[in-house]
Amino acid sequence: MACPQCNGEVIVEGKIYNQIDYFNPPAYFRPTNAPFYTILNTNIRLENSFSACSLCGFLWSKIDIKTLEQL
Repeated sequence: MACPQCNGEVIVEGKIYNQIDYFNPPAYFRPTNAPFYTILNTNIRLENSFSACSLCGFLWSKIDIKTLEQL
């Protein structure tokens, strides 16, 4: 796997945790340009699986593309 930003190949896999209690909270993605009338149905749940490039610091994950296409 290569970094989508710099094409570096030094990738670290991990999760994101709440710093206060080390609890794994649910996270959601919401497109910033979604129409106002879709505000109730614009949250796409993220799986807590992230990749980070140790060369440039870019962090990324993956969402359900079918849910994103429905917005």
